[in-house]
Order: sequence, then C-alpha cells, then structure tokens
Amino acid sequence: MINYFHSELFCLLRNKALYIISGICLFLVTAAAFVLYYSQKSVPQFPYGYTGFYYSNVLSSGIGIILIGFMFGLFLTGRKMDIAGQAISFGIPRKTVFWSKFILSLAGFVLLCSISILLLLVLGENLLNHQDYTVKMLLIAFINMLPIILAGFTMGFVLNILRVKETYNLLTLIIIFGLSGQLVQMLFHYIPGLKQLYRYFPSGLLDENLTDYINQTVSFNSPAWMIGILLTVGCLVIGQQIFTKKDL
Repeated sequence: MINYFHSELFCLLRNKALYIISGICLFLVTAAAFVLYYSQKSVPQFPYGYTGFYYSNVLSSGIGIILIGFMFGLFLTGRKMDIAGQAISFGIPRKTVFWSKFILSLAGFVLLCSISILLLLVLGENLLNHQDYTVKMLLIAFINMLPIILAGFTMGFVLNILRVKETYNLLTLIIIFGLSGQLVQMLFHYIPGLKQLYRYFPSGLLDENLTDYINQTVSFNSPAWMIGILLTVGCLVIGQQIFTKKDL
C-alpha cells in the first residue's frame, strides 16, 4: 500500500495542471485585494475598500471552490484510471487505489485552501480598511463552509473515479451545491410546512452563511456540519462499494 501511495504522490506532484490551477487561484486572491486597494486610493469615497467586502467575495464563491476541488479530483482520476486498472491487475486492492487517490487529492486541495485563506487574511488586513469584526466572523463562516465544501469535493471525486462523464459531474455539482436551495425554495414556497426546507440544502446553507456574515450575525451552524458529514460519508461508502465492483 505504501509503495502505491508513493507512486500516486509522484504522479500528483508531476502534474503541471496542479501548479497552474493553484497559481491561478492565488493570483485571483491577490489581484482582488490590489484592485480594491488601488481603487480606494484613486476613487473618492470608494465604498468597497473594506476587509468585509473583500472577504465576503470569497464566502460567496462556495460553488467555485467546489469546482476547483473537482479539478483536483481529476488529477488522479479521469485518464489516470487506465493506469489504476493496470495496478489492480497486478494485485493492488481496489480499496487501496480508491483511498490513496482520495487522500492525496484531498490533501492537495486542503493545502491550496489553507494557503489561500492565509494569503487572503494577510492581504486584507494590510491593504484594506480594517473592520474589527471581520476576522473572527470570517473564521466562523469558513468553519460553517468547511463540511459543505468537503461534501462537494467528495462527491466530485467519487463521480470522477467512477468515470462518470465530466459534463454530468459538473452539472450534478452545480445543481446540488449551487442551485438546490433555490430550486427547493421555488417548489415549496407556498407550502407553510415546507417553505423553510431550502435552508437545509447545500446551496441554501452556503447562502445563509454568507447572509449571516454580511449581517454580522454569523455563528456556528450545526445543520451545515450534520448535512455535510452525511453527504461526505454517504458518497464515500457508496462510491467505494461501486468502485470495488466496477470494470476499469
């Protein structure tokens, strides 16, 4: 298992797309801060040169972060699954293949997110007008986002490793994590007992988290953690079971 894990790590680190996507993400975080910084210097009474606005743009990008995680999942799946089929034919257990790819893909994604958050805070606190509440509120909001982002990453990874077409994968993620709350809200808006159901769907939880941050009322959201963990565990269990029986 250790040898196979090392071989997957080697493949991941040699993937040029890993560094290109990571570089683009960090560039966008940096560029947004400097655009706001120079705008507040050059435009009189510029209303958006505050840390709160800068941070809220990241909190509103939940589906975008999930799609970046989807691309990280592709680094060791997709076309790489032909190599995985060869490894399995040489006696590598399918569970080893599944979990090695998942752990390494997730580790790379988490590392990029951690660096991005650190860069976000450094730039925001040093370049933009400071608001006392934003750092504490931001960290709470990120904690609330974490299980939903993890669930989105896991679902994307499982769909990738099961070799579902990328177009269908993206559509599934966009509907569940970008539109599900709005769709449920439209369907049940006029049913008193169900009109608040949208708040417990992934996109509804992300939207509520952003709204609470903007209103400075954000607090730990236990439903987000329960739903995120259920989705993550469910995807992993079902995905592993299907993968162990699927022809590669």
